Amino acid sequence: MKILMMLFFSFCFAQYEDLAKSAYQDIKNHGAILLDVREKSELEEEGMAKGAKSIPISQVKKEHQDWKNFLKETPKEKSIYVYCSAGGRAGKVTKILKENGYTKVINIGGLRDWKKAGLPIVKK
Repeated sequence: MKILMMLFFSFCFAQYEDLAKSAYQDIKNHGAILLDVREKSELEEEGMAKGAKSIPISQVKKEHQDWKNFLKETPKEKSIYVYCSAGGRAGKVTKILKENGYTKVINIGGLRDWKKAGLPIVKK
């Protein structure tokens, strides 16, 4: 059973790396949006994916003005790639975006997956 679990998690994490690479190409070639939902302290500590827009999940949950502006200014058909540290919070925000009518929203996991894929990071 342990081996099966390890294989499952290895597959999931490898999948996130592939999603990160695909997202990066879509952002570069088609202007897709990359959304970082980690908190400010995490950005300061680890940096963020190059080109990402930061709206912490705490602001999403409180319907902060930055979040409201993002929803107002972002077309519903725009591709949006969401990440956090490991993928859990990104999944929650992905669900919220879909509930708001966005149709092309993908949880690409965490910053660690972005890093493992060899994609660029910027320090805050």
